[in-house]
Amino acid sequence: MLEIRDEITRWRSEGITTVVVSLLIDMQGSGVRLPGALFAVAADGRIAGSVSGGCIEPGLIEEAESLLNQDASADTGAGAERVRIVRYDQSGGRLLSRLAPCSESVELALFRLDLEQYDQLCELLAAGREVLFTLMIDGLAAGKQSVTAVTAPPDAAVELPPYEAARAAVVSTSAGREFRYRLSPPLHLVIVGGSHIAQCLARLAVELGLAVSVVDPRPRFLGAGRFADPVRRVRSHAPGAFEELAVNAGCAVCALSHDDKIDDAGLIAALQRDAWYIGALGSPVTHAERCSRLTEAGVDREALQRIHAPVGLAIGAVTPAEIALAILTEVITEYRKRMPKRAPA
Repeated sequence: MLEIRDEITRWRSEGITTVVVSLLIDMQGSGVRLPGALFAVAADGRIAGSVSGGCIEPGLIEEAESLLNQDASADTGAGAERVRIVRYDQSGGRLLSRLAPCSESVELALFRLDLEQYDQLCELLAAGREVLFTLMIDGLAAGKQSVTAVTAPPDAAVELPPYEAARAAVVSTSAGREFRYRLSPPLHLVIVGGSHIAQCLARLAVELGLAVSVVDPRPRFLGAGRFADPVRRVRSHAPGAFEELAVNAGCAVCALSHDDKIDDAGLIAALQRDAWYIGALGSPVTHAERCSRLTEAGVDREALQRIHAPVGLAIGAVTPAEIALAILTEVITEYRKRMPKRAPA
């Protein structure tokens, strides 16, 4: 759902006030996307996002343009259609057949996106809040969208869905069917050291939707020309920077300065704050020497086993960009072990 944020922001800045979205609300069988995915069509015809691998979007453009044309002819007196349900399956009028053999059926709701509610959703997530998005699918309130922050009981953490597919559900209420979708803030990747590899990693991570912070006490390695917005730059050693960034068990930390003083401080702070992923640049020999230093500094040997080093999957990477790709691939792999796409078979 957040994947169209940049396009929506750009469209609004250019005067677009109406966007029709196709929201995937149900899917039977396997598929590229999960319920909660969005495909948007702007009033001027531009598109963004996806709800499949690409097989049904052309048809959805026609459906969306039909709704947009209703807006253009609103003076005819006919009430505008607030939600249109479109279903693709292996029988009936809309055949998936060879276009999408991976899904038995998909059901989508097309509606005009409430841009104010969408802004609120993005703001809450950027502030680190869990969010619940709801859409009334039918009934008198069909098309109504709402966004609320998810709260937890006092002294308790917000309980997360066990897997991605569990974030979405269609619920029957006295007012009609309601689609509910639970969103979490973006993963927070904290990079220690503003190296060339860190630059490549930050760009890739932002492209994948991660929140990225770079920590380095050296001014020249942390200039705006090296790390552009939305990357957050903190000019400090790790302990102070991690306090400012509120690094916790929900963060991934990669030590990439290749400077013992900077990296060691970052690794110790990451272990103390129980970051769920910790990686460090360096060969096996370098890491063995690092572990000796950290042990002398009081780090438990068992805790050292949590450090991924050499950081990244072994893909034969050579260039800084390839190394960054290997690192991010490992981070995503470890994350999907914690939050898989669907329930384990």
